[in-house]
Amino acid sequence: MCMKNYKLRFSVLCSVLFLSLTFVLFAQNDPALRYTQNSKLATGKWIKIEVTQNGIYKLSYEEIKQMGIDDPTKVNLHGYGGWILEADFLQYPYLDDLPEVSVWINKGTDGIFGPGDFLLFYARGHIKWEYNSVSDEYVHQNNPYSTSGAYFLTQGSRGPREMEAFVSEVNTVQNITVFDDYALAEKDLTPAAKAHTGRELFGESFIGKNTQDFEFNIPGIIDSEGKLRYTFAASANRVTPLSVYVDGKLISTQSMNTHDPQYTRGVMINKMERWTESKSEKIVVRINYPAANQPFASLNYIRLNMERQLKGYGEDFTFFRSKKSINKATRFEIERAQSNFLIFDVSSNTTPLLVTSTFDQGVLHFGIPASDSLREFVLVDPTKSFLKTKLLGEIKNQNLHALSQADMLIIAPSIFLEPAAKLASEHEKRDGLKVHVVDAALIYNEFSSGVSDVTAYRRFMKMFYDRAASESEKPQYLLMFGDSFFDNRFIIPDAKGLNKANFLMSYQVEESLNESNSYGTDDYIGFLDDNEGVRIASDRLDLGIGRFPVRTIEDARNVVDKVIAYMNNANQSAWKNRLLFAADDSDPGGTYCSHALEADQSALIVENVYPDYMVSKVYMDAFKQVLVNGKKTYPDANKKLNEAFKNGILVFNYTGHGSTTALSGENLIDIKAINQMNFPNLPLWITATCDFSWYDGVTTSAGEAVLRHKNSAGIALFSTTRPVTSYNNFMLNKELTTNLFLKKDGKYPRLGDVIRQSKLALNVNANKLNYMLIGDPALRLNYPKSELIVKTINGKELGDETVNFKAMDHIELKGVVLNPLGEIDTEFDGLLYTSLFDSQQEMSSVLARDNKYFTYNDYPYTVFAGTDSVKKGEFTVKFMVPLDISYDANNLGKINFYASNSNTREEAKGSFKNFRFFGTNEDGNISDKGPEILSVYLNTPQFKDGDKVNARPYFVAEVSDINGINIAGSSLGHDLMICIDNNPLWTYSLNNYFVSKPGAIGKGQIYFSIPELPAGSHELVFRVWNLLNISSTKSLNFIVDPSLSPQLFDLRATSNPAKESTSFLLSHDRPETDLELEVFVFDVSGKRVWSTKENIVGAYSEFSPIEWDLRTNQGSRVKPGVYIYRASIKTKNSNEATKSKKIIILGQ
Repeated sequence: MCMKNYKLRFSVLCSVLFLSLTFVLFAQNDPALRYTQNSKLATGKWIKIEVTQNGIYKLSYEEIKQMGIDDPTKVNLHGYGGWILEADFLQYPYLDDLPEVSVWINKGTDGIFGPGDFLLFYARGHIKWEYNSVSDEYVHQNNPYSTSGAYFLTQGSRGPREMEAFVSEVNTVQNITVFDDYALAEKDLTPAAKAHTGRELFGESFIGKNTQDFEFNIPGIIDSEGKLRYTFAASANRVTPLSVYVDGKLISTQSMNTHDPQYTRGVMINKMERWTESKSEKIVVRINYPAANQPFASLNYIRLNMERQLKGYGEDFTFFRSKKSINKATRFEIERAQSNFLIFDVSSNTTPLLVTSTFDQGVLHFGIPASDSLREFVLVDPTKSFLKTKLLGEIKNQNLHALSQADMLIIAPSIFLEPAAKLASEHEKRDGLKVHVVDAALIYNEFSSGVSDVTAYRRFMKMFYDRAASESEKPQYLLMFGDSFFDNRFIIPDAKGLNKANFLMSYQVEESLNESNSYGTDDYIGFLDDNEGVRIASDRLDLGIGRFPVRTIEDARNVVDKVIAYMNNANQSAWKNRLLFAADDSDPGGTYCSHALEADQSALIVENVYPDYMVSKVYMDAFKQVLVNGKKTYPDANKKLNEAFKNGILVFNYTGHGSTTALSGENLIDIKAINQMNFPNLPLWITATCDFSWYDGVTTSAGEAVLRHKNSAGIALFSTTRPVTSYNNFMLNKELTTNLFLKKDGKYPRLGDVIRQSKLALNVNANKLNYMLIGDPALRLNYPKSELIVKTINGKELGDETVNFKAMDHIELKGVVLNPLGEIDTEFDGLLYTSLFDSQQEMSSVLARDNKYFTYNDYPYTVFAGTDSVKKGEFTVKFMVPLDISYDANNLGKINFYASNSNTREEAKGSFKNFRFFGTNEDGNISDKGPEILSVYLNTPQFKDGDKVNARPYFVAEVSDINGINIAGSSLGHDLMICIDNNPLWTYSLNNYFVSKPGAIGKGQIYFSIPELPAGSHELVFRVWNLLNISSTKSLNFIVDPSLSPQLFDLRATSNPAKESTSFLLSHDRPETDLELEVFVFDVSGKRVWSTKENIVGAYSEFSPIEWDLRTNQGSRVKPGVYIYRASIKTKNSNEATKSKKIIILGQ
């Protein structure tokens, strides 16, 4: 009879294996078949429970009912626990959604599951164990993303799925009376000193406690050879011995070596020793490590492999297995057993089997056929109490498996779903993208059995990838909408105070001591082919991925509003033509000016391939170094950089050293400066440096601060999250610079396309994993799309001949606007901005090495900047060439154009380079009259000579000259400038601050924030030159009073009455000043319903709008009616200035 059942069972197994193999092969040909069309969670009532360890769990009839299952006889159990998900998609079977779990049911004497009965099930916690045949040991792996496993209960149409029977094999060739077992001593407590990276956390510290004992209780252990593996990490300041003893006998001695502390936080010893001594049930492992004066020394783990007698130990359950059974038909004999003991075969996670066995005189035995895989069994005493689950509660129905194909996915914690949906809606309306916004917790439920795991995100994205019937149906972009923390389990002390629910997972490698080889990356989520996910340095990205590293709902809303404002493209001016490349100074002993050399090669890509953009360069080696309190600084480089940001640039590209808080060791830009930025035109940052956007650390990095800045600093970053290498930085930077402007099918790329294509070009390269997009991957920069070309100069059609501009020549340029199809755009009416640059100059480093200077080319001098009109796609520009030119017959100048269509908001860019500056027009007009100074004041037009001002007053002037204003800066003494108190230290060139008046030759304004002045009386002299080098001056007297209160000139609401939202605008007399701003809204009874407080640097005349969504600070919509809004501003040392007005709120 047994043989007959076995043959039947064997036949069924063969059929199941055949069908499974057929499905696997078919699924490989059609990966979409891996996924159910609808999640099981879509319908019915679902209860989520938690398990903490691998084991047998008990659920009684009564417990099931108390959990919320109305009819426990129809309970179904689903899930697969908490082991870390396989990174390799080829590890079959692929578990999709929530498979049902087979259980064993105690049905009592009546054979019906009812009150007083219970069920048992095998569950997996967060520690995975498996046999490693290479090292011949059982190894473990903690889930670095979770500390527990999860399962789900639901009420089905039938009873629970019961374990199928496995009939014992009769024909065996060996008997097993001992089994392989393992034991572990491991605590995950803290990272290595100052290391916030990687998966590995460490346990007991040996600082101040150099000798520690670790006890193991292993009943039934036998004297056969065992194995002891220990891993220990320390930051040794000297070669230090590490000694390991077992039961008092020295078993291992190793030396902990020193290391380079720059990026390495410690050294790990990972050693396995054979353990041949006699063994007792109680085992003590002693570790000695003299850690005096070392910052870090901790045990990672001790792991024992040994054999134990196969017998009952009076426990609820005992897991057992034997590597000797591999490829051999084996009989297991269990002594000290009871006839009611059960044996489960738990080799398969969700479908354990009930093994039929024979009980004979206290021995329980069964046989298994030969197999090339190791089988795992558990001996169960059904009379015991067993492990208990933890009720997590009922979950709402969900069905991510039913989502349609999408171009973009946004994954967010639940707290950020509202702003994420707002961004998704904008992309759908503006770009025609299909976007899904998904709660991360729902992904865990359907793709990792309710357990947080970064691979769940990847499985989720792969579902869309595999289901796509064509390339166009594949997802293109993924936005991770939430910050990350390298300790995904939030175990370490630094995690205290962080709200885990507001964070998303990040992929972390195992290396946790050497920051150069450790990283957290979102790229892992975008490796979607079957053969990817394990060797990620060589895997190829299938998605453009970005992240918003936001931690609060305020940050989330601010970033979304900032991105949407950028999409609105309200700030239309020539800043979109400008790019800035910056470089760190030379490393002592390194290649001279290496950073500048690499930065300039990237800059040359733009200059040579995309000449319509105007490149500026701030290479620190080309600026004078100044020591301040013993620290190197480059004030002129900082000044030029700050001016570029203020005037506006499309892209800021930096090469050199960096940290989580600054660019360059000299703090070219630091996080304090980032937080104080107030310019309105937001650049993309590319930082070829180390650590700048370390997005998964404890504190906010400088790169994160750029994106989180409410309304300035930057719109996105291609930036680094860990230490990187110079050459690999250079290679990726070149790819980013190239791909950023490379059109496909006539369209500029989105940021996700740029980062993806750039990484694909590098093939096998781990360094690229340390780069990520901090920003929206579906965002396009505000590229001007049409083209401006010059057709004639002074009435003459352009040809191949180089045109010569002479000093005092009157030049008239005429040109047209071409649309993206290359046709003249006769619908284009608007403003044209023209910048004329003197001949390209060879610039050099300040210092030489080995008598050689680093040289590069730049256009340092602007000889004309004007604003004119475009009508029906045609434009005319007139200017006079100044006397202050280079007179260079060998090098060409450059004209850069930008125009915006006032009707359609289309933008155009262009350039012209085929001309030189040489010679003088002797017939030019000669005049001895200087420019007219139309007005000059500080802070406000109401200023009167001798008035009091704050310590950083804002200078404003308006000037006019028929021949034009000299802003070239190429001739000594002819700068547009102010001088205060005749002090050279308080003398400032204003060439770059001149703004021409549209359509008016030689007329414009100057706006300049004067650096801080001491209290007291001062005299300011303003001097302006025309193109004939004739000047005019005007002086102002003023008194600096640091405690002077600001003035509020006006306060208004943009929508009043307001129905959906409104914005508050304030005009004041403190432009470019650090101000504390508060806005309050009160009901008519005087009760405050909403308020906001910001520290902001005031823009000229008006603040950026302060938006109000008509909700209270608690989030509820205010009732219709009349309200009072009040604003106040003050400086650090002043009293506040206030103003109040009424606003009407309408019903929705």
